[in-house]
Amino acid sequence: RMAKKDTLIAALVILMKDDSLYTRRYASTSLFTVACVVVNTSKIASQYDGAILEALRQVLINDPSQDARTNAAEAFFNMGRNNTDETLQKMAQHPMLMYTLALAVADVEDNNEDSKTFFSLCMDWITTDIHHDKVVTCHDELLRSLVNASEYTGSTSISEAFKMQSTQLENRMPMVNCSGLLMA
Repeated sequence: RMAKKDTLIAALVILMKDDSLYTRRYASTSLFTVACVVVNTSKIASQYDGAILEALRQVLINDPSQDARTNAAEAFFNMGRNNTDETLQKMAQHPMLMYTLALAVADVEDNNEDSKTFFSLCMDWITTDIHHDKVVTCHDELLRSLVNASEYTGSTSISEAFKMQSTQLENRMPMVNCSGLLMA
């Protein structure tokens, strides 16, 4: 129900850009809580032409607060887990989102294992529903992102994602053709 309150969601997006560490942390906490409900995920993914996804992505790459980054990671995980086809397409097609998730997973300088776990789990969940025959451009981006994320060994989620992708016949040739995948 909270996601139906456009002004609330808009305010959270603004607050995620605030100068205050605490404000950003609590705004990201609110968004990950809203993302726990399936009916909210497609609205979060599509509202304001992807502004919410972009605000969360910016927290992932720019926020010095581990708590804020973990909350953003949990929001993406909840959106990936509580998904609809529309949510997954919006997430996978959002510019640089899959790439950002992969970089966050593989970042050796970031010791925030909680956020890395949520990022890798999010990617794992997304791979269960994005296949070559459904959304080809999204699928190619997903495969490239998984290759980048494969450097992270703190979780089996990325290897599980590769395994899930390989179980679908239509994914196998694109996997073979994806640069670096066979070496990942």
